[in-house]
Amino acid sequence: MGLKTYYEFAEADYNFLRDAYEQGIFSNSCGAIAQNVCEHYMKHVIQEYCTPETETEWHDKESILRTHSLKRLIRYIEDNFSFVFDRSAKTEIQVIDGYYFSTRYPGDDSVELTQEDIGQCMEAMRLCRGQVDRIIELCEKTNDSQ
Repeated sequence: MGLKTYYEFAEADYNFLRDAYEQGIFSNSCGAIAQNVCEHYMKHVIQEYCTPETETEWHDKESILRTHSLKRLIRYIEDNFSFVFDRSAKTEIQVIDGYYFSTRYPGDDSVELTQEDIGQCMEAMRLCRGQVDRIIELCEKTNDSQ
């Protein structure tokens, strides 16, 4: 059948990374995967529940769906939905912003993640997932009442 939504991709990687972490598997790729998981959770909300009305809004939506910036995704969601991320969730998510590149490529911005860093990645994913689930619930309630 295959994965069809951003949420399904996020869940598959979330479960993979959670299992790897519980088995004591720690590598830089965990940081890249964690950022990608958060990215996919947030992109799911935008893809499924954001309905632009103007050409500019359509362009903005298409543009945000191409970003890897978790900060930009959070800002877009907060600006376009009646939702504000919890401060702790936003802080944790923003800590791993940039891991998609800095954990995968050599250079001045590259980092080597510790077990503690990867634990923080796990927490960021968990919090992001919870926030997205709350947004989906709010959107579904709004759709049901219309």
